[in-house]
Amino acid sequence: MITALTVAGSDSVGGAGIQADIKAMSSLGVHATCVITAVTAQNTCRVSDIFPVPLDVIEKQFDAVMEDCDIRAVKTGMLYNSDITKFVAGKLKDFDIPLIIDPVLIAGVGGSLAGDGVADAVKKHLMPLCELITPNRFEGEVLAGMKINSEEDAIRACEIIGRDGASVYLKGGHMDTANVIDYLYKDFEIKKIEYPRLRRSGHGSGCTLSSFITANRAKRSDIVSSVIKSREMIQKSIDTQYFIGKGDEVVNPIIRL
Repeated sequence: MITALTVAGSDSVGGAGIQADIKAMSSLGVHATCVITAVTAQNTCRVSDIFPVPLDVIEKQFDAVMEDCDIRAVKTGMLYNSDITKFVAGKLKDFDIPLIIDPVLIAGVGGSLAGDGVADAVKKHLMPLCELITPNRFEGEVLAGMKINSEEDAIRACEIIGRDGASVYLKGGHMDTANVIDYLYKDFEIKKIEYPRLRRSGHGSGCTLSSFITANRAKRSDIVSSVIKSREMIQKSIDTQYFIGKGDEVVNPIIRL
């Protein structure tokens, strides 16, 4: 059985985080193992609290998985604080495994999912290890240190974020364009990926997309193929999102099934 690892936070409403990651990877026939970095108390309306997992417990989870399983690809999601980010990077640097970073900073329902210093820790410690990072517009602005208001800005932000060699997939859902235009920066070249704009993307879209990409990489698809296949699936996931509560809809992570 092909196996991947997600290192992320738990979402109590089950629409994002570890829960969405496991469902999305499983729908592609990939067994998802996990390391939980934080437990959130959240629903489709708000994030009410976050409880970071102690570093020694994170280490024990990671070691338990890695000593037993043949992990083909790793995804990081919510890391919450700079200490956890640096610690996870320290654990991953000893393994030659494709790494996909979903730089989770803000919850779709509002509220910060990252403390001070996380973006800097991601750039300094985690990005040198990764194949691909998948920021949305606002995460891209933080990582690049600039505003993204145009196509020229988006391309420049990708170049800044990926200047040390990582590929960048800058998602265009939050940009003011008729269609959604995403930017894949790889090997110093930009590929634009355009899709019709659907209704507002619901809870868990970033987690689900990065998990699709990670699962496809675990199945040995290359970066470009993994992104394109995954982008097609997340379009359908958003189109079939559904209500489970009183707030945002939840993106459908098992559209493949």
